[in-house]
Amino acid sequence: MFNKYILKKYNISNKINKYFCVFFPMISFSTYANNITFTNGKFDQVIALENDELEITPSENSLYLSFDLTPQWSLGFSYQGWQGKAKAKNLDLLDLSSDSWSGNLSYYQDSWSFSTSVSHSEDTINTYHGNQNQVLNLEVTNLTSLSGVIGYNWHHDNWLYDTSIGAQYSDWTIENQRFNDPLAIDKERNFSSNDDSGTNIFASLSVAHIWQQSNQKSTVLGVMILWNHSFADTSTTLNHKQSTNSKGGKSFQTSNIGDDTYGQAIAFVSFDITKALSVSVDSTYEIATEHNNVSYSASLNYSF
Repeated sequence: MFNKYILKKYNISNKINKYFCVFFPMISFSTYANNITFTNGKFDQVIALENDELEITPSENSLYLSFDLTPQWSLGFSYQGWQGKAKAKNLDLLDLSSDSWSGNLSYYQDSWSFSTSVSHSEDTINTYHGNQNQVLNLEVTNLTSLSGVIGYNWHHDNWLYDTSIGAQYSDWTIENQRFNDPLAIDKERNFSSNDDSGTNIFASLSVAHIWQQSNQKSTVLGVMILWNHSFADTSTTLNHKQSTNSKGGKSFQTSNIGDDTYGQAIAFVSFDITKALSVSVDSTYEIATEHNNVSYSASLNYSF
């Protein structure tokens, strides 16, 4: 299974991190501060099974820390956890969980920004049968990514603008094990492992308006368009689903993997509660995908 889901998930998290790392320094009344952000959200998707499609909405909890080492250099760390369950018509139960960690280093010079990041994730998909909690399939994906982004921002009156372009290289291993398979006569027949890699390039354009309520508080409302193109090695055959946003299932189909192009439209708003504390919400709508899934989240940010 080629984890387009994973790459899209990280694009969304990169978008959120970018939202705090790029826009907040532009509107901050302190040019030298650290930030801690807690986010809770949901990510709608459709998973294709052999004779059914499942709608699943994993819940996200994430923590993001950023430290301004100097007025030009910033260091960030993040943890992101996802958890979701869904039941098929045949009473099979799908259990999805994911944990990811990342670190990024950013440099700001005038209106330009340069950022590089490394991330690692482990995704686990368990498929159970009925109420017996009988495991039918276990799939574990370990993915490591390295990315770089170049951005440029400017402002006019109370309008803020940002554009960026970047690339991400990912390397992953997928281990799949079936249980109680009558066709499997030994342990080796139950287990399969695949290694592969892919490259994702993306570009974004953001526009935001700021309303200054006082010398220490403001409100920001903005939109972002993010476009992605993924390149994958079509010479390797992996187990995956036909759904654009896919995550495992009861019975896996086999096909070759090709390139993929899709977009995301994001709307966000941020409110300053105090000089140091702010709340933001955002919603992401996928463009040019099979199901055009929607994600949404709320964040609490503290500057110190």
